[in-house]
Formats: sequence, C-alpha cells, structure tokens
Amino acid sequence: MSARLRLRISVVVEADGDGYHAYCPAFEGLHAAGDSEDAAVEGARAAALAYLESMVAHGDPYRWDPIARSQGRARACPSRRRPC
Repeated sequence: MSARLRLRISVVVEADGDGYHAYCPAFEGLHAAGDSEDAAVEGARAAALAYLESMVAHGDPYRWDPIARSQGRARACPSRRRPC
C-alpha cells in the first residue's frame, strides 16, 4: 500500500555575500546555498526531502516543538486549523 503526504515547510532565505543561504527551521541542521534565491530554496526543498526520506528509512521519530513558534524558532505545526 502506498500513501501520499503533502507537507508545507517554511524556508528562510537570507542574502549571504554574493549568494543566498536558505534553511528550514523545522529541521535542525538543514541548510542550503545558491547563487539566487530560487536556487537556495530549491536546494532547501531537495535537502528537506532527503531529510524526511532518511527519517522514514531509519524509523526516526519527528519531535514536535509547539513552544518554538512563540520563541521565534518556527517548527512543524501540529494543528491543521492554522498555517505554520
């Protein structure tokens, strides 16, 4: 049986010298770089996909951090009623 899951993940992009730096606050250690904002976001998207695939392959749990939003560190949102 196969199931499809759709996630919305926040990506923060910042200028970094001659390029751009992107990271996903919901995934600790996930960073990407690119020559343009779009390239940095695409790198972060690819890294997030690899991150999730690795978690599933290894049976790693994802730990929710609902307090992180109030402390300025966005995390995956456990509520379907409001966007993350």
